[in-house]
Amino acid sequence: MPDLSVIVPAAGSGSRMGENLPKPFLNLGGLPILSRTLRCFNYPNRVVEIVLAVSPEFKSLAKAAVNKADLVVPVKIVDGGSERMYSISNALAEVSTSAKFVAVHDAVRPFISRDLLDRLYNAVRESGACIPGISVTDTIKQIESDGIVRQTLLRDELRAVQTPQLFSLPVLREAYRFAISNQRFGTDDASLVEQSGYDVLLIDGEQDNFKITYPVDLKRAEEYIKSKLI
Repeated sequence: MPDLSVIVPAAGSGSRMGENLPKPFLNLGGLPILSRTLRCFNYPNRVVEIVLAVSPEFKSLAKAAVNKADLVVPVKIVDGGSERMYSISNALAEVSTSAKFVAVHDAVRPFISRDLLDRLYNAVRESGACIPGISVTDTIKQIESDGIVRQTLLRDELRAVQTPQLFSLPVLREAYRFAISNQRFGTDDASLVEQSGYDVLLIDGEQDNFKITYPVDLKRAEEYIKSKLI
């Protein structure tokens, strides 16, 4: 029986793209980016549901994107919050009782493979918390507020983290209870899980599983679609 619920927060403004529409609803090869992202989880033998958190003013666009995705897996649309963590908290409240695990995935990361999802799923069953990451190729420096370099970090110890991030449902719910009650914020869900006292396993991600943040990323995505004929 499927036991994975997928949460997709899509309530952000996407201001860095420089468009009037939020990024998930921008066109990518004839479909909204969000439609392509949702299709990555259209596996009814694995996925119970997709819970999509969107701003109320964009619910009609979200429903249209869901329809265009032509999914077998059911989709629930819930209200997004003022911060990403509140959107996910709202989504967690609507997760099916049949779900044992939950994946949280960026709405504008439309190229996750089935292989990566399967590897994450197999790992989270053992670890309780698992995220994908790729090696860092640039030299990374930690700086002071005035721009002076504090130290150069070791690349071998660094990873650029991706989504989906998978957790057992009790682990993620406890992390969000802890974060909200203590006003803790993080740049991803794994950081909240870490703060609540759980270990997080990192496995190899994929170079093609990139996030569309800037116009150059959208161009890269368009080229990717052309090369893969998808």
